[in-house]
Amino acid sequence: MRTKMVEEFSKESVQALSALKKEPTWMLDRRLEAWAAFEALPLPGPSNEVWRHTDFSFLEWEQFLPYALPAEEMGRLEGLPHKIRQGSFVDQNCAGVSVQIDSATVFTRSSKMLAKKGIIFASLEEGIHRFPELCQEYLMTQGVQPSENKFAALHGAFWGDGVLLYLPPGISEEQPFYASVYCSRPSLALFHHTLIILDKGSSATFVQEVCSQNSQTPVLNIPVIEVFLKEGAQLRYINRVEWEGPSITISFQRNILGRNARIETLSMHSGGRIHKAHVESHLKEPGGISNMMGMSFGEGNQQFDHYTLQEHLAPHTQSDLLYKMALRDQSRSVYYGIIRIAKDAPGSHAFQTNRNLILGEEARADSIPVLEIEADDVKCSHAAAMGPVDQDQLFYLMTRGLHYQEAVKMLVEAFFEPILVRIPEDLLRGKLRAWLHRKIGVL
Repeated sequence: MRTKMVEEFSKESVQALSALKKEPTWMLDRRLEAWAAFEALPLPGPSNEVWRHTDFSFLEWEQFLPYALPAEEMGRLEGLPHKIRQGSFVDQNCAGVSVQIDSATVFTRSSKMLAKKGIIFASLEEGIHRFPELCQEYLMTQGVQPSENKFAALHGAFWGDGVLLYLPPGISEEQPFYASVYCSRPSLALFHHTLIILDKGSSATFVQEVCSQNSQTPVLNIPVIEVFLKEGAQLRYINRVEWEGPSITISFQRNILGRNARIETLSMHSGGRIHKAHVESHLKEPGGISNMMGMSFGEGNQQFDHYTLQEHLAPHTQSDLLYKMALRDQSRSVYYGIIRIAKDAPGSHAFQTNRNLILGEEARADSIPVLEIEADDVKCSHAAAMGPVDQDQLFYLMTRGLHYQEAVKMLVEAFFEPILVRIPEDLLRGKLRAWLHRKIGVL
C-alpha cells in the first residue's frame, strides 16, 4: 500500500516522492534539479514587474503538505465528491475523462476508439512510465521551466499528478476531453500538471475544472499547463477554477504554436484568497493564431493578479485577448498584459482588451497594458476600462419593472456575455453560463 503523504519540503522528500511513484532515474534527476533551483532562487518580489503587484512573503512552506493521497472511497466513481459530479462533465459523452483528487488521479475513462486513432489520454504519472520519450521531450523542457522562478521550481520538484494528452498527425476528436481536479485535504500544496501535444493537423477541445471543499485552512495550488501545437493543429482549452476557503493559487500556462496553428483559451476564476495567473501564447511560426479570453468574479477580500503575454516571433501571426473582471465588496484585480512583436514578425496583428465592472465602493481594479513592438507593418491596439454599471441602462431596466438587484444581475450577465457567445458547443456554453449564474446570484 502506498505511503499516504509526504510531510515536508526537502531534498529527501523529493527522493521519497519519486521512489513511491517508482519513477525512472531521469525523472528523479529532473525533480532534484528543480529542487536545487527552488533552493537557489529568491522569492519573486517588487523589483520584478510581473510579480510586484502581489506580495507572497507571508508564505510559510512548513504549513503545507507537498503530497497526499485521497481517501480510498474516493477512488470509485460512486465515491467521487458531489461537487465533482454536480455540473461537471464526468457523466457526459466525452472522449476522455480524468479525475484527480488531492495529489493523485483516482478515475479515468476514455472511448474505445482513442487507442485505435493513436490518441494518448492518460494520467501524467502513467505517462511517465508508458510514454517516456514523449514526457522526456516536452515535460517542463520547452514550455514552463523550473529555472524561471521559485514557484515553477517547486512545481517541478513536487508535481503529484496530472494529465497527458497527445493527438497524432491529422486526427480530430469531436468530443471534448475533460479533466477535474478536486482538493479534499486542508493544508495541501497541490501541484497538478497538464501536458497537451497536438501533432500536425490535429484538433481537440480540452475542458479542465479545479475546485475544493469548503475549508478555512489555506491550500496552496501551483498548477502548470503546457500546450504544444504543431503545424495546422487547433485546440480549444477551457479552464474553470472555483475555490472555497482561503486558497492561494499561482498558475502557469504556456502555449507554443507552430505554423498555422490555432488556439482558443478561456480562463474562469472565482473563490479563494489570492489567484495569480500567468497565461502566455508564443507564436513561433508564420500563420499562428491565438485567442485568449478570461473571466473573473471577485468578492470579499479576494485578489486576482493576471499576467498575459502575446508574443509574436514570426511574420503574419495574429493574437486577440479579451479579459473581463467583475468585482464586489473589497475585492481587487490587477491586470498586466504584454503584446510583444519581434523584429522578425512583420505583418502581425495583436489586440488586447481588459474591462472591469466595479460592483462595490471599496472594490478596485488596475490595468497595465504594455506594447513592445520591434517590427514594421503591424496592427496593434490595447484598451482598458473600469467603472460601475451604467446608470442609464440600470434606470431603463427598472422602468421596465425589474427590481434593482434583478437589473444589476442582468447587466452583469450582459457584461460577460460577449465571452460566452464565442463558445460554439451548446452543452459547454450552458454549463459555463450556469457557473456564472451561481456567482451572480450572490449579488
